[in-house]
Amino acid sequence: MEASNFVGKIDVITTQYGEIIKFKLGPNDFKALEEAKNDSGWVVVDIKEGKKGKYAQINTYKAKGDAPQGGNRVAPAAPQVQDDFPF
Repeated sequence: MEASNFVGKIDVITTQYGEIIKFKLGPNDFKALEEAKNDSGWVVVDIKEGKKGKYAQINTYKAKGDAPQGGNRVAPAAPQVQDDFPF
């Protein structure tokens, strides 16, 4: 497991028009993101709510089996409905 998979700094600014979320990345964050790329070159970063505000964490979940994360899922079959009722 990585030493730390937290990246960046998040500030939430409230304006008269609503919230602005600022996500700041530094040089060490870019290195961590580069190392966290999946086979397709993507990095998933989760923005979470903590006791002291929002924070960003690299999502290191790996799907079991050969199916890629989030893709090629098959929906369960719909239940068979009997439509030849005797009434």
